[in-house]
Amino acid sequence: RNIRCAPVIDPQDSFEDFGQQAFKLMSAVCDLKERFGMGVPILFLRGSSSQRLPDKFRTYALFGSGKDWPEHSWKALGRRLMLEGFLKEVSGQNKFAVMCMLTEKGKDWLSKSRKEQRKSLLLPSDEELCLKKPTPSYKQISAEAGHVSSAGSPLSILRKQNTSLHEIFSYSKISKMSCQSTLSDKSSAAVQLSLPCTPLSATETVISEREKELQTVLYG
Repeated sequence: RNIRCAPVIDPQDSFEDFGQQAFKLMSAVCDLKERFGMGVPILFLRGSSSQRLPDKFRTYALFGSGKDWPEHSWKALGRRLMLEGFLKEVSGQNKFAVMCMLTEKGKDWLSKSRKEQRKSLLLPSDEELCLKKPTPSYKQISAEAGHVSSAGSPLSILRKQNTSLHEIFSYSKISKMSCQSTLSDKSSAAVQLSLPCTPLSATETVISEREKELQTVLYG
Protein backbone atom coordinates (compact mmCIF):
# COMPACT_ATOMS: atom_id res chain seq x y z
CA ARG A 1 0.00 0.00 0.00
CA ASN A 2 1.44 3.37 -1.07
CA ILE A 3 1.32 6.10 1.53
CA ARG A 4 1.61 9.68 0.33
CA CYS A 5 2.77 12.33 2.76
CA ALA A 6 1.25 15.77 2.44
CA PRO A 7 3.72 18.68 2.60
CA VAL A 8 4.14 20.03 6.07
CA ILE A 9 3.18 23.71 6.34
CA ASP A 10 4.56 25.75 9.16
CA PRO A 11 1.58 27.42 10.89
CA GLN A 12 3.78 30.43 11.59
CA ASP A 13 4.19 31.11 7.86
CA SER A 14 1.87 33.87 6.65
CA PHE A 15 0.59 33.96 3.09
CA GLU A 16 -0.42 36.96 1.03
CA ASP A 17 -1.94 37.36 -2.39
CA PHE A 18 0.78 38.51 -4.80
CA GLY A 19 -1.32 37.84 -7.90
CA GLN A 20 -1.14 41.37 -9.35
CA GLN A 21 2.60 41.68 -8.77
CA ALA A 22 3.37 38.19 -10.11
CA PHE A 23 1.27 38.90 -13.22
CA LYS A 24 3.23 42.10 -13.91
CA LEU A 25 6.63 40.48 -13.38
CA MET A 26 5.95 37.43 -15.54
CA SER A 27 4.33 39.62 -18.21
CA ALA A 28 7.42 41.85 -18.17
CA VAL A 29 9.63 38.80 -18.70
CA CYS A 30 7.50 37.90 -21.73
CA ASP A 31 7.50 41.48 -23.08
CA LEU A 32 11.30 41.49 -22.93
CA LYS A 33 11.35 38.24 -24.98
CA GLU A 34 13.03 36.36 -22.11
CA ARG A 35 16.37 37.79 -23.23
CA PHE A 36 17.50 39.34 -19.95
CA GLY A 37 18.16 38.42 -16.36
CA MET A 38 15.82 39.25 -13.50
CA GLY A 39 17.24 42.77 -13.05
CA VAL A 40 16.09 44.19 -16.40
CA PRO A 41 12.37 43.27 -16.10
CA ILE A 42 12.43 44.95 -12.68
CA LEU A 43 13.98 48.08 -14.20
CA PHE A 44 11.27 47.92 -16.85
CA LEU A 45 8.47 47.74 -14.28
CA ARG A 46 9.93 50.56 -12.19
CA GLY A 47 10.27 52.86 -15.21
CA SER A 48 14.04 53.13 -14.94
CA SER A 49 16.12 55.23 -17.33
CA SER A 50 19.04 52.78 -17.08
CA GLN A 51 20.94 52.03 -20.25
CA ARG A 52 20.55 48.34 -19.49
CA LEU A 53 16.97 48.66 -20.71
CA PRO A 54 16.67 49.29 -24.49
CA ASP A 55 14.66 52.39 -25.39
CA LYS A 56 12.15 50.50 -27.54
CA PHE A 57 10.67 48.82 -24.44
CA ARG A 58 9.85 52.16 -22.80
CA THR A 59 6.78 52.53 -25.00
CA TYR A 60 5.16 49.37 -23.65
CA ALA A 61 2.06 49.60 -21.47
CA LEU A 62 3.69 47.88 -18.49
CA PHE A 63 6.67 50.23 -18.44
CA GLY A 64 6.72 52.05 -15.10
CA SER A 65 3.65 50.21 -13.80
CA GLY A 66 5.54 48.94 -10.74
CA LYS A 67 6.85 52.20 -9.32
CA ASP A 68 4.72 51.83 -6.22
CA TRP A 69 6.74 48.81 -5.08
CA PRO A 70 10.41 49.01 -3.98
CA GLU A 71 13.12 47.30 -5.98
CA HIS A 72 14.10 44.89 -3.21
CA SER A 73 10.50 43.63 -3.03
CA TRP A 74 10.46 42.91 -6.77
CA LYS A 75 13.72 40.98 -6.44
CA ALA A 76 12.31 39.02 -3.49
CA LEU A 77 9.22 38.19 -5.57
CA GLY A 78 11.40 37.00 -8.44
CA ARG A 79 13.32 34.69 -6.12
CA ARG A 80 10.07 33.36 -4.66
CA LEU A 81 8.60 32.68 -8.12
CA MET A 82 11.74 30.70 -8.96
CA LEU A 83 11.45 28.68 -5.77
CA GLU A 84 7.78 27.99 -6.53
CA GLY A 85 8.61 26.87 -10.09
CA PHE A 86 7.05 29.76 -12.06
CA LEU A 87 10.33 31.22 -13.30
CA LYS A 88 13.79 29.85 -14.06
CA GLU A 89 17.21 31.17 -14.97
CA VAL A 90 19.02 29.81 -18.01
CA SER A 91 22.59 30.44 -19.06
CA GLY A 92 22.91 32.33 -22.33
CA GLN A 93 25.47 32.06 -25.12
CA ASN A 94 27.86 33.97 -22.92
CA LYS A 95 28.69 31.88 -19.87
CA PHE A 96 28.40 34.97 -17.68
CA ALA A 97 24.96 35.89 -19.04
CA VAL A 98 21.83 34.59 -17.35
CA MET A 99 18.35 34.85 -18.83
CA CYS A 100 15.10 34.75 -16.87
CA MET A 101 12.40 32.62 -18.48
CA LEU A 102 8.95 31.27 -17.65
CA THR A 103 8.53 27.59 -16.86
CA GLU A 104 5.56 25.61 -18.14
CA LYS A 105 3.91 26.19 -14.77
CA GLY A 106 4.48 29.91 -15.13
CA LYS A 107 3.14 29.99 -18.69
CA ASP A 108 -0.02 28.13 -17.67
CA TRP A 109 -0.68 30.46 -14.73
CA LEU A 110 -0.03 33.57 -16.84
CA SER A 111 -2.33 32.32 -19.63
CA LYS A 112 -5.18 31.68 -17.17
CA SER A 113 -4.63 34.99 -15.34
CA ARG A 114 -4.97 36.97 -18.57
CA LYS A 115 -8.54 35.71 -18.81
CA GLU A 116 -9.38 36.57 -15.23
CA GLN A 117 -10.09 40.04 -13.98
CA ARG A 118 -8.67 39.36 -10.55
CA LYS A 119 -5.22 37.78 -10.49
CA SER A 120 -4.56 35.62 -7.45
CA LEU A 121 -1.40 33.85 -6.29
CA LEU A 122 -0.85 33.06 -2.65
CA LEU A 123 2.80 33.08 -1.64
CA PRO A 124 4.51 33.00 1.75
CA SER A 125 5.51 36.48 2.88
CA ASP A 126 8.47 37.58 4.93
CA GLU A 127 10.33 40.77 5.81
CA GLU A 128 11.49 41.33 2.21
CA LEU A 129 8.41 40.07 0.42
CA CYS A 130 5.49 41.82 2.03
CA LEU A 131 2.51 43.81 0.78
CA LYS A 132 2.13 45.66 4.06
CA LYS A 133 3.76 48.99 4.78
CA PRO A 134 7.44 48.35 5.61
CA THR A 135 8.49 48.90 9.20
CA PRO A 136 10.97 51.70 9.89
CA SER A 137 14.61 50.75 9.72
CA TYR A 138 16.85 50.38 12.75
CA LYS A 139 18.61 53.67 11.93
CA GLN A 140 15.31 55.54 11.80
CA ILE A 141 14.18 54.02 15.10
CA SER A 142 17.55 54.83 16.71
CA ALA A 143 17.48 58.39 15.42
CA GLU A 144 13.93 58.96 16.64
CA ALA A 145 14.69 57.32 19.99
CA GLY A 146 17.84 59.42 20.34
CA HIS A 147 15.89 62.57 19.59
CA VAL A 148 13.25 61.69 22.17
CA SER A 149 15.77 60.59 24.79
CA SER A 150 17.90 63.70 24.31
CA ALA A 151 14.82 65.89 24.56
CA GLY A 152 13.61 64.10 27.68
CA SER A 153 16.97 63.29 29.27
CA PRO A 154 17.59 64.26 32.91
CA LEU A 155 20.34 66.66 31.82
CA SER A 156 18.04 68.56 29.49
CA ILE A 157 15.32 68.61 32.15
CA LEU A 158 17.80 70.01 34.70
CA ARG A 159 18.90 72.62 32.20
CA LYS A 160 15.31 73.67 31.67
CA GLN A 161 14.70 73.71 35.42
CA ASN A 162 17.88 75.72 36.01
CA THR A 163 16.82 78.19 33.35
CA SER A 164 13.39 78.47 34.90
CA LEU A 165 14.85 78.87 38.41
CA HIS A 166 17.29 81.47 37.14
CA GLU A 167 14.44 83.43 35.58
CA ILE A 168 12.41 83.09 38.79
CA PHE A 169 15.29 84.24 41.02
CA SER A 170 16.15 87.07 38.63
CA TYR A 171 12.56 88.23 38.66
CA SER A 172 12.43 87.89 42.45
CA LYS A 173 15.65 89.87 42.83
CA ILE A 174 14.38 92.63 40.56
CA SER A 175 11.07 92.65 42.45
CA LYS A 176 12.88 92.97 45.79
CA MET A 177 15.05 95.80 44.48
CA SER A 178 12.05 97.63 43.13
CA CYS A 179 10.21 97.09 46.42
CA GLN A 180 13.20 98.38 48.42
CA SER A 181 13.50 101.46 46.25
CA THR A 182 9.77 102.06 46.60
CA LEU A 183 10.00 101.66 50.37
CA SER A 184 12.98 104.03 50.58
CA ASP A 185 11.10 106.59 48.52
CA LYS A 186 8.09 106.18 50.77
CA SER A 187 10.29 106.42 53.90
CA SER A 188 11.94 109.63 52.75
CA ALA A 189 8.57 111.05 51.89
CA ALA A 190 7.27 109.99 55.29
CA VAL A 191 10.24 111.64 57.02
CA GLN A 192 9.60 114.82 55.08
CA LEU A 193 5.94 114.69 56.04
CA SER A 194 6.76 113.94 59.69
CA LEU A 195 8.93 117.09 60.07
CA PRO A 196 6.53 120.04 59.70
CA CYS A 197 7.33 123.60 60.91
CA THR A 198 6.35 123.39 64.60
CA PRO A 199 5.84 126.54 66.81
CA LEU A 200 8.47 127.50 69.39
CA SER A 201 8.11 125.83 72.73
CA ALA A 202 7.29 127.80 75.95
CA THR A 203 10.94 127.66 77.12
CA GLU A 204 12.11 129.28 73.94
CA THR A 205 9.46 131.99 74.34
CA VAL A 206 10.54 132.71 77.96
CA ILE A 207 14.20 132.95 76.92
CA SER A 208 13.30 135.40 74.21
CA GLU A 209 11.38 137.64 76.66
CA ARG A 210 14.31 137.44 79.15
CA GLU A 211 16.69 138.59 76.45
CA LYS A 212 14.45 141.53 75.68
CA GLU A 213 14.45 142.58 79.39
CA LEU A 214 18.23 142.38 79.56
CA GLN A 215 18.52 144.39 76.38
CA THR A 216 16.20 147.05 77.90
CA VAL A 217 18.26 147.23 81.11
CA LEU A 218 21.55 147.46 79.29
CA TYR A 219 20.62 149.70 76.45
CA GLY A 220 17.65 151.48 77.98
